[in-house]
Formats: sequence, structure tokens, C-alpha cells
Amino acid sequence: MRWTGATALTSIVALAFALVSPPSTPAQDEPSPLSVEDALALALVDHPEVEIATLELESRLGALHASRSPYDFVLRGSLRHRSEVQPALDLLTGGDKVVTTRDEQSVGVSKKLDFGLTLDVQLRTFKGETNSENATFNPARVVRLETTLRQPLLRDRVLDADRRAELAAESATRLARAEVKAARLRAEHDVRRKHLALALAQAEMGARQDAVISAREQVESSRARVGAGTLSQLDLELTEGELAQRQGELLDATAVRIDAQEALLDVLGPGWTGGPIVVTALQEVAAASVSGEEPPLERRVDLVRLQEEVTDAESELRHRRGRLKPQLDVVATYGAVAIGGSDLRADEVIDTGRVFDEAGRGEFPNWSLGLEVTHELGRRAAKGSLQEAFALLEADRARLRRARERAELELQSARRAARADRRRLELARSQRELRERSFLAERRRFGAGFSSRDRVSRAQEELIAAEIAELRALAAVVESRIRMDEVLRLGG
Repeated sequence: MRWTGATALTSIVALAFALVSPPSTPAQDEPSPLSVEDALALALVDHPEVEIATLELESRLGALHASRSPYDFVLRGSLRHRSEVQPALDLLTGGDKVVTTRDEQSVGVSKKLDFGLTLDVQLRTFKGETNSENATFNPARVVRLETTLRQPLLRDRVLDADRRAELAAESATRLARAEVKAARLRAEHDVRRKHLALALAQAEMGARQDAVISAREQVESSRARVGAGTLSQLDLELTEGELAQRQGELLDATAVRIDAQEALLDVLGPGWTGGPIVVTALQEVAAASVSGEEPPLERRVDLVRLQEEVTDAESELRHRRGRLKPQLDVVATYGAVAIGGSDLRADEVIDTGRVFDEAGRGEFPNWSLGLEVTHELGRRAAKGSLQEAFALLEADRARLRRARERAELELQSARRAARADRRRLELARSQRELRERSFLAERRRFGAGFSSRDRVSRAQEELIAAEIAELRALAAVVESRIRMDEVLRLGG
């Protein structure tokens, strides 16, 4: 009954192979192993975290576009009709009341430049009529062309409120770009780790399969020797027991592989439409993980984020420091006026084109130049906000310094761990080669009758342990490379 259970265990192992392994198809239809690059391409399609960060970036881009609206051209226009009725003031008004009508039209355009200068150009026309006989000169058409320039001299000459809002929007946009990069890096590292875990589980399962095949060969050899009378039945049963043990270890490795496959499927999302996943060999994964030149540590996402916060705090401090200065603006205006028509002749025809042409030539110019000053005497709000901005800037700088020191320590630690993992891999590879030669020698001696079953079994167990240790050491090297990439590009 004992070895009947071993036979049943063999059947279970065969069934596990049938469930885990992909169905056998012609060679030209067999799917190629899933590489790390293919897994990344599938996982990053519609990745929730990356999609959320991308939408946040689009929102910031919209806010940045809106922050530049104060520098757009602004077109203004108006139409107005006014009517006034007043009582007669003397006998010359021509009646008991005076009726005056006035039609006004205006059109203008204004533009603010990024260094604070505001330009405003406006064209206004008036047309008036009255029934008063006392009006000695009642213009029928007046055209005024006015140009106004306003330039801050002290407070807002470099960084006014509009420019500060634009700089804040630019900073928020750069932070959003950094968040998109961070989301992609986190997703990439997650995929790489789960792809590595499946590759390791797949490699360990292959090693367990080789152990099962080797144990079967030993059982067949033992049966032949029992038939020849050179080996006892008890030794055969012990060899079959070792085969059952190897098959149990294979089942455990199969379960680990299934769990690793499910974990990878979770991050691949709906992009994976195939069946069971077969990834590239662990050795190929290790070869593909070799990176080129290390990027500068200053490009790390968390350092970029903190540096951006410092830059934004410096802009805010600069803006609030300017609030302490008086608001001193120079204002210049230039215009021209033209008049056509009067009430001296009721049938007079107004040449509107001549009036506009006369205004454009500036035959009747007028101009002004002056200074406007506004200054808060107490300046309590400005002083308080300046103190707050200075404290926030110093706090941001302190966080940046600590983050840089922490990044340097993390990089040194990651490099030490990578060197240690490489040394452990070299040692594990040497041990595996040694155990492999020892096992082959024991098998040859056992076949020739100069070794015992126990020694062969012990040599095989040591070889399996050495192979698994080498695979795990290789996976640790790949994991250290992933960690190094996290330290250099992502950070905490």
C-alpha cells in the first residue's frame, strides 16, 4: 500500500504538468516566451495609477494655459445712446426745455507684456444734437484716438501677481510631470519584480523536473540491478521513496509557479488574452536587466519634486518681498481729436471720412506723462506674508538637503548590496559546479557497484540545493539591479 501511494503521487505530478504547461501545438504555432519588455508594454496600457497621474497633468496644463490669459489681447467695444431733457435757463434757449441727444461708440484693444508694461489703445466717437438756440458751436461728430502706457517701476517691475501666478502654474505642471514619471516607474518596477518572480519559479520548477527525471533513472537502474541480483529489494524501495519525495518537491514548486503567474496576470491586466504564461528564462532576464550608464542622482523623482518646491518658494518670497515696496507706476498717454460739423447750419453734411482721417494724422494731439504712487504705511500684511514665505523656503531647503543626504546613503547601500549579490552568485555558481561533478561521479560509482544509494541520494540533494541556491542568487542580482534603478530614478 505504501508504494501504491507513490504511484498515485506520480499521477498527480503528471496532472500538474498538464495543467501548468501550455498545450502542445506545432512548432510554428507555439507562443514565444513573454519578455520583460512585452510585459511592460501590456501592463502600462490603461494602467490606473499612470492614467490618474496623466489626467492630473492634463488638468495642470489647462491651468497653466489659463494662467497666461492676462497677457492675451483684450478687445472692448460699446454702443450707447443718451438723451437729456433740461429746463430752459434763459430766453435764448428757444423753448421751455432743452433736449440733447448723444450717440457714443467706442472700440479698443489692450495688451499686457510679460515685463509689466500695459498698452491700451481706444477709439471713441461722439455725435450730439440739441434744440437749444443758445449753442453757438454744437459739434455733430467728435473722434478721439487715445493711447495709454503704464509701466511699474518698483513693486511689480519684474514679478507681479500675474507673472507669479504663471510661475506657480508652471511649477505645478512640472510637479505633475514628475508624478507621471513616478507612476510609470512604480508600475515598471512592480512588473519587473513579478516577472522576475515568475522566471525564478519557472527555473526552480525546471530544476525540480530534472531532479524527478534523475530520480526515475535511478529507480530504473535499481530495478535492473535487483533483477541482476546485485541490489536488494529494500534499496529499490528506498530509491522509489526518494522519487516520491522529488515529485512532492516538484508539486510545491508548481504551486509557487502558479502563484507567481497569477501575480503577474494581475498587473498585466486585460492586455493579456492568452492562457498560462511562459516567461523568458531567468538567465535571459538577468542579461536584459543590465543597465547602461547611471543617470545623475539629481534627476531622481523625489529630488526633482523637492527642488521644484524650493524654486516655487523662492518665487513666492521674491514676490512677497516686492510687496514691501511702494506701488510706483509711470503713466503716459497720447491721443488726437478731430471735430466735424456744427449747428450753425442745419443742413450741413458731415464728411465722416475726413474726420477719421484728421484724427489719424494727429493734427490736434494731446498727451500726458506722470507718476502714480500707492504705499501702505503700516505694511503689516506685507511683512507678515514675507516672514511666512521666508520660513516656508527655509523648510523646503532643509527637506531638500535631507533628501539628498538620504539619497546618497541609499545609493551607497544599493551599490554595496549589488556587489555582495554578485559575489554570492559567483560563489553559488562555483558550488553548483562542484556539486554537479560530485553527483555525476557518485552515479558512475553507483552504476559500477562501488557506491551506495545513500551517497548518491545525498549527492543529488546537495546538487539540487546548489542549483536552487544559484537560481536564487541570480534572481537576487536582478532584484538588486531593480533596486538600484529605484534609488537612481524614483526614490522615496
